[in-house]
Parts: sequence; structure tokens; C-alpha cells
Amino acid sequence: MYRYFSVLYPRKCHPFSTIVNMPNIDRKLLPDELGRLAPDVFRAAEKRKVRFVLDDLRSRHNVGSVFRTADAFALDGLDLCGFTPLPPHREIEKTALGTCHIPNELATGSQRGHCLSAG
Repeated sequence: MYRYFSVLYPRKCHPFSTIVNMPNIDRKLLPDELGRLAPDVFRAAEKRKVRFVLDDLRSRHNVGSVFRTADAFALDGLDLCGFTPLPPHREIEKTALGTCHIPNELATGSQRGHCLSAG
């Protein structure tokens, strides 16, 4: 079914690390084949009227991950409140992978209570 390259250095690489004649269904898709919008078209597209509220989310990596998720689902923005770290920060930007452009607001005091009770 599959043929494997002969292993020249058996102690340095695994014999199943390279497969020859891989079926086309298992290949990595090219960027043009993913069906994604161009970045300028995506920025101009209408956003969903949904906002995430991050209340006391302390991990900068998790905040960056939420930024990526908000960008993927084209959300209206993020409300950051409590001890949630704010961008720009290198750990947030590292995890957000360029999605820190999502509109975000710092909710404090009465705004924080309104964000958490709205719904």
C-alpha cells in the first residue's frame, strides 16, 4: 500500500517518518484552496453583533487565544474587565498571531457590572 524510504540512518530517524505516494486526500491544502477571504475583504465584512466579556482572565496566553477566536468568528469586539491583561503585550501578541486589531474596551466600575449583567 505505502512504500517507505529506506532508512539510511536508523538511529537518527524513524522509518515511518517519510511516506512515498501519499494519497491526495491526505495532503496539505494550499492557501488558495482553503476558501478564506482576503484580509482586506475580511476587515470590511460585516461583523456579528456579539462581544466576549473577559472577566478576571489572568493568563496572557488565554487572552491571546480569545483574540484569535474572536477574529475567526468575526465578532464585534471584546470587553476586558477585572484583572484581565491588556494588549499590547508580547505574550498576548505571540498567542494572538496578529489578531490584536480586534476592537477591545476596558470595562471598569459600573461598566463592568453592566457587561456582566447584560444578557
